[in-house]
Amino acid sequence: MNISDLLGRNCKFYTKDQDFDSWFKVAEIDYLQLIDRLSWEDLFKGFSGVPKLLDVGCGTGKFPSLLTQTKNLKNPVIIYDFLDPSPYSLLALKKSLNPPFLPGKQYQATLETLPLHPFNLGQYQIIWAIHSLYTLPFEQLPSSIDKIRSLLNPLNGVCLIYLAARHSFYISFYERYLQIFFTPGEFSSFLDAQRVVSTLETKGIRYEVTSLKFFHTIKQSDTLTLERYLSKCTFDLRSVEFWLGHPPMGDFLQSFIFDGWYRFPQEVWLIQFKGKGNSSIHSPAEPSHPDFTKI
Repeated sequence: MNISDLLGRNCKFYTKDQDFDSWFKVAEIDYLQLIDRLSWEDLFKGFSGVPKLLDVGCGTGKFPSLLTQTKNLKNPVIIYDFLDPSPYSLLALKKSLNPPFLPGKQYQATLETLPLHPFNLGQYQIIWAIHSLYTLPFEQLPSSIDKIRSLLNPLNGVCLIYLAARHSFYISFYERYLQIFFTPGEFSSFLDAQRVVSTLETKGIRYEVTSLKFFHTIKQSDTLTLERYLSKCTFDLRSVEFWLGHPPMGDFLQSFIFDGWYRFPQEVWLIQFKGKGNSSIHSPAEPSHPDFTKI
């Protein structure tokens, strides 16, 4: 299963026929944790003129929609450009935006296929990729980081990458899925946060990491929500009977049941770095493996 296959399944998954509410009911905590942790007033202040933002892998717009619902963003206007390989996601994002975000340019593309032009070099004060870089090919990560820094304003531009850590359920479940149902060399793994940090360090790029830890919880009897949740994690639309009925996968999933609930432990890193005007290296200690019993 190569990257193009994975992107194809991604686009097929993101259609109007999917029940995204079931997924967001479980995964909304991801966005709420991020919204509560970051000072958005500080992020958006101090720009001369109208700031521009680029959303890389915008999905259906859940994050910016939730952000404007929960925070009083005082900026009069923020131009919001966005890209995604799914036409449905682009349309949904545009419909979901609320002030101060004003829809700008849209691109049916991935980060690695987004072209660089003189008109967009250094144009963005903010670029964010919220749970969206999992399908980025490992070998294209260094050039993609360079592309982000070329798009950022060199004086005040900042990039936010929000991505699951290697030991999170997001990544470990997908790895288990590949190991069980595919042969070695047939598949591509998801990109994880540690690989992004390693690339930034190799390039000598200044960065900061904030580790957010939480559980995704689903009632054991709510098999429909579990089915839709697992399908979203893999872009595989097979039934809950398939997931639970396959002994290695069923045993793996049942290991997360506590008191009648599935409790899937997640750790997501918020990685921040700036444009080319801020190139000196700063390497914070890597966040330690989480003790989920203390969450």
